[in-house]
Amino acid sequence: IGSLLFFLCDWLTDFPFVVRLLLLAGGIAYALYWFWRGPWQEIKTPLDEERLSLIAEKHLPELHSRLISTVQLRKQDLNKLARVMSPDLVKALFRQTYETVPKVPITNVVDRSWMKQVLPRLIIGVLLWGSVAALFPAHARVFLQRLVWPYATYPTRTRIEKVEYPAVIPEQTAFIIKVKAAGEIPITGQLELTSAKGFSAMLELKPMNHQPSWFQVQVPPLLEKTTALIKLGDARSEEIILKPTPRPHIKSIKLMITPPAYTRIKPFTVNQGNAKVVAGSKIELRLTSTKPLRKARLMARGKTQLQPEMQTESPTVWTSSFVAEQSFAYSFELIDSQDLQSTNLPEYRVSVQPDRPPRIIIKIPEGAWEMAPQSKMPFAFQVEDDYRISRIRIMYHIVAKNAAGEFSEISSDVKLKGKVYQQIEGVGKAKVIFDSVFDASRIGGLQPGQQLRLWVEADDNKTPQAQTQRSEELIITMVTAEEYQRILLQQLETIVKPVDEVILNIRSSKRVLERVQKKGGKQ
Repeated sequence: IGSLLFFLCDWLTDFPFVVRLLLLAGGIAYALYWFWRGPWQEIKTPLDEERLSLIAEKHLPELHSRLISTVQLRKQDLNKLARVMSPDLVKALFRQTYETVPKVPITNVVDRSWMKQVLPRLIIGVLLWGSVAALFPAHARVFLQRLVWPYATYPTRTRIEKVEYPAVIPEQTAFIIKVKAAGEIPITGQLELTSAKGFSAMLELKPMNHQPSWFQVQVPPLLEKTTALIKLGDARSEEIILKPTPRPHIKSIKLMITPPAYTRIKPFTVNQGNAKVVAGSKIELRLTSTKPLRKARLMARGKTQLQPEMQTESPTVWTSSFVAEQSFAYSFELIDSQDLQSTNLPEYRVSVQPDRPPRIIIKIPEGAWEMAPQSKMPFAFQVEDDYRISRIRIMYHIVAKNAAGEFSEISSDVKLKGKVYQQIEGVGKAKVIFDSVFDASRIGGLQPGQQLRLWVEADDNKTPQAQTQRSEELIITMVTAEEYQRILLQQLETIVKPVDEVILNIRSSKRVLERVQKKGGKQ
């Protein structure tokens, strides 16, 4: 009867498995205790002639005080006994006992009281359990299963036949759970979520369009292990463990950069994805992921010829090697062994600093210039480069007047092909200052009335192809020696006149100072 009450309470309240185990263990413990205090103690107690005689006298009043006396007297020595008791009396007691025993119902000595107590209960319990098994066979069968199996559930009017959800649940990604019901189909259901930290939420299971027996719910992104319980009508599912799987992510990035040899910059390493490099630098990229990968791709944005596929050193270490010619931004596409793809990876940038051509500044002379074919003029310029200058050339080109007596107009887009006036090889410096004179007499064939175009060209040390830079052209008009002499005198006057004025100003100031000193002395 107690087990039947246990069954009814379990059916109505759905005891947790721990409670069922505790009740089952309590029942078994009580039965063992009852057996130890009752039958076991009886079994352990020795059954001798005297105890048996007392039991018989208890159930047979005819033998009261006779059977125990007979047993005890038989154990005594008759010779010693004759001193205190008449032998005839003893023999009469024996005879009376032996004659009485066959006449009494000796079977009444057997104790059947326990049968009167247990048997009715047993019959009632068997009848009740038989009724339950006949009326609810599935429930009775499940009750026995629930004693030892935590996931056994009683049949309900609504049945949960199938639950579908992703085998791999990506971390921080929403997903859908679908449930197929049978029997009495409810209007809606519920999905109860409980996180590992004890936070709970209740989501509504809604029927799917054109599939009334199917329900679905979108589960928000999970951050930790979560337990789900489906409730449809009177049906309850087993606990479903939803464990989010982390997507692959970047653990570290290392860029090993080798600048071009001609720059003489030592190789260096950057422990991040962003870097500034010289054009032509070789970059070896080493990516370490947070979990083993099946595939890794380099996703570049910009004008670059990077190969997207990366090579693997180990499941978590992937590499790529390329030469950076232009600036570009890049990121990664990581796919792990479970086909989970990376999301929201940061974007990195490699800024490429181009190797600029040499810069040339002509300092002297400034603007247009006139000179005689056999004269000289001061000539100074400065050349700078990012790394090294390999060669400098001073170039010229002679332009004659056309038939109309004018110099031909030369477009600024046209680069004249000149001749070398002077060439400096193997410079090997990043900055050169040239300060000398230009001797027109070294150029044969110069005539007054012609134009001399003069410029400077410089090559850097870039490999495999050096960069050449050309300065602006300096236009020099050839005049006769007389004209050039007059020009020089005019230039000298422009220099001498300011000097004369300065001298006059100094003399005037000196006279004023002398007058002030004389007045001060008189006072």
